[in-house]
Amino acid sequence: MEAELLTGGKDRGGAASAERRWREHLEAMLNERRLMQYTSPADPRFRTEIPDCLPLTSSVVFPGVDHYFKTLASVGRVDGHFLSEVHVASAYVAPLYLLTGQLGHFDDNWRAIVHAYADVTSIHDPISDESLRHLRAFQFACWIVWGPSIPICTCSSWNHEGKDAIGFQLGYGDENTSVRWAMRIEQPQHSAEFTGMARHLDGRAQVALVPLDHYAGYDRARPFVIREITAGDADLPAVRAIYEAHFRDGASAMEAAALGSEPAGASRRRDDHAYHLWALRPTPEAPVAGLASFFTLADTGFGGYIALAPPLRGTGRLPLLLARIETQMVRDRFGASGWYIECGDAVLATFGRVGFYEVAIPYRQPPLRPGGPAPVLHLLYKPFGRVYAPPTLSGAALLASLRRIQRVVYAIDRPEGEAVYRDLAREIDGRAVVPLR
Repeated sequence: MEAELLTGGKDRGGAASAERRWREHLEAMLNERRLMQYTSPADPRFRTEIPDCLPLTSSVVFPGVDHYFKTLASVGRVDGHFLSEVHVASAYVAPLYLLTGQLGHFDDNWRAIVHAYADVTSIHDPISDESLRHLRAFQFACWIVWGPSIPICTCSSWNHEGKDAIGFQLGYGDENTSVRWAMRIEQPQHSAEFTGMARHLDGRAQVALVPLDHYAGYDRARPFVIREITAGDADLPAVRAIYEAHFRDGASAMEAAALGSEPAGASRRRDDHAYHLWALRPTPEAPVAGLASFFTLADTGFGGYIALAPPLRGTGRLPLLLARIETQMVRDRFGASGWYIECGDAVLATFGRVGFYEVAIPYRQPPLRPGGPAPVLHLLYKPFGRVYAPPTLSGAALLASLRRIQRVVYAIDRPEGEAVYRDLAREIDGRAVVPLR
């Protein structure tokens, strides 16, 4: 019985190595004639080594372990130790409740998930050292099984030179447990996000699945390479050329030469915001074929300009790009959970198909230059991630976000003194919830 408990059993695992370990352990125990003699735990008669303690954490093993120690007690061994001295090659410390909870079901689903981790992160994975990859995989296994008790790593190994590796918390058990672990929502039935997803799923016989790498903005069939533009960057002329070809309305677009100078300058980070200017390519060797510019501010994000030219345009890469932008906004750590964009009539439907909702209030863009026009545009909002239902946006939150956007993006020191802000504030006029469409 001890051999079966410590090795996982001759029938479990489906591999010849499992049965071999069981037989070797059993034969060694049978050859030790003094094994049943009572000795101090410090003076064992037999020593065995197991690779990890997972065989002892499976819920199906618990009755066997209990029977094993009761049998030892019936023959006078009441010290609560295995007959052999057990050496564990790879172990971990965990709260007791985890050993009888999720971790007890590790072999059911989690092992396959952790193995699949390598397949996902091998895309653009910069880690070539095998030992470091194993260490990172072990940390990921701890995080995905134990949840919030072990935070995900934020070191450069997870985002080396922009080659993002991103993890998503998973849940185990019923839907309430899964939502609490995966989304940190303690009372899902009282959550607007959860109830929105429930309405979205209501009556659906099947749910379309999105591969995890697609959700994070990666698709091997539709690759694109992001390069952060810094001051004096060699890609800046190509980015300006694409910008000039796509944004020609002088009232709502700045001069192409302004890219690379304040306020929409090269990528930067300040105390109250971060700005990113990206050059986009289908492959590392290809010429620049797109651009994206955006700001991350306290509690919100703001999209500047997005343009995709052939061969990126019309290939379904926009949702992937938006996912990468949202990932960067999260990494900027300013507390943003959603973002705004301004757009004209021509692309309103396009952004509506990828999760943006229009603020149903007349909106004018602040002038790009002193005394310039304030063109009528659409103001759109999107929470990060998949969107299942219109979000709830309060009037106070919208106005606070717009004040930050106008101060940082449009360099307006006092938005409250500007007509475009005052007109919008009058339209909102203390509304608890802003209408969206």
